[in-house]
Amino acid sequence: MRRIALIYNPVAGTRRRQRASDVEAAAKVFRKHGGEVRVIATESGGSAGQQAVEAVTDGADAIICCGGDGTIHDAVQPLITTRVHTPVGVIPLGTGNGLAAELGMSRDPAHAAWELLRFEPRRIPVGRIECALPDGTTRVRYFLISAGVGADAEMLYRLKTETKDRYGLWAYYFHALRLFWTHRFMPMDVEYRVTGETSPRRELAAQVLVGRIEHFGGMMSRLTPGASLNAETMQLVLFRTPAKWPLLRHATAAATHGIYHGASVAIVPVSEVNCQFLPPGRELPAAWRRAKLASRAYAQADGELLGGLPVRMTMVPDALTLLMPQRAAKS
Repeated sequence: MRRIALIYNPVAGTRRRQRASDVEAAAKVFRKHGGEVRVIATESGGSAGQQAVEAVTDGADAIICCGGDGTIHDAVQPLITTRVHTPVGVIPLGTGNGLAAELGMSRDPAHAAWELLRFEPRRIPVGRIECALPDGTTRVRYFLISAGVGADAEMLYRLKTETKDRYGLWAYYFHALRLFWTHRFMPMDVEYRVTGETSPRRELAAQVLVGRIEHFGGMMSRLTPGASLNAETMQLVLFRTPAKWPLLRHATAAATHGIYHGASVAIVPVSEVNCQFLPPGRELPAAWRRAKLASRAYAQADGELLGGLPVRMTMVPDALTLLMPQRAAKS
C-alpha cells in the first residue's frame, strides 16, 4: 500500500471535528510507513462509490473507508460491479462497525491503521440483494455484513437519521425494544436453498435475516452464528412464527454469544433466498390467523433501507478484495 485513499463522510454524526482528526491520525500512520495518502471527503450521500472508483483510476492501490458500515456499503458497490481488485480496508468511525468487529479491529483510528498495515488482501464472495421499489422497478445492492426482510428493516424505516447520529447504537436498541412490543409481522412466502440439499425449501416466515459475519459488535453481537466472510454461503436466520418470544430468545442468545435452538427458528447456510407476497387465496395456519398482521415488509442490507417485496438474495463469488488479518481466515 503505497498510494492510499482515505474516504470519509465529513457530515456524519455529531463528532465532526473529531472525525476529521481521527482520519488524520490514521493518515499519519500510513505516511510514517512511506504511504502517499490522499484524504477524500464524500461530496454527498451515496457519492463514496464513485469517488472510490475515481481514486482507483487516479492510481490508488488501496481504498480505506473511514466510517461505519454505511460508508463501506456505499464505497464498494461500483468496485464490485466493475470487478476492481484494489484492496479495501476500514477504519471504524461509525455508529455501527460490524465489519471491523468481525475483523477484530481496534476502535482507535491510529491503532486500526497499524493493524491494516499487517493485514493481507484477500478475494471474498459477497451477498447480492434485489428488491422492489414503489415505482415497480428493481433495486440491486451488494452486501458484506447482512441483509434482512421484516422487523430489522422496519426499524430502519422508523429510525430518523438525526436520532441515530445523536444517540448512536442506543437509538437502535431503543427502537428494537419498541418494535418488539408494537411491530406486526407480515407473513412472507420464503423459498431458500440450503447448502448440500438438491431441492429448495419453502416456508411461511415472519422475519428473514441473512449474515456474512458472525460478530456484529455491540450488545447483540452474534445475530447470525456460523457466518463467515470467506464462506461461499450466507447464514440464514428464519423465523417461522408471528409470535415474538422466539425473536426475543434469539436476541438474548446473540447478546450472550449463544445460539437459540427452537422449532420456530431455523439457522442454516444457504446460497439463495427468495421472499414473496403470499399468493392470493392461500390459507394461513391457525397461529397466523389469530395474529394481527401488517400490510408491508421492508428490506435492508448492511443497515441501509432499500425497498420491499419481492426480494431475492444470492451470493457473488470472487467479488471484492478485502484487507483481512490472518486469523480471520475461517470458513
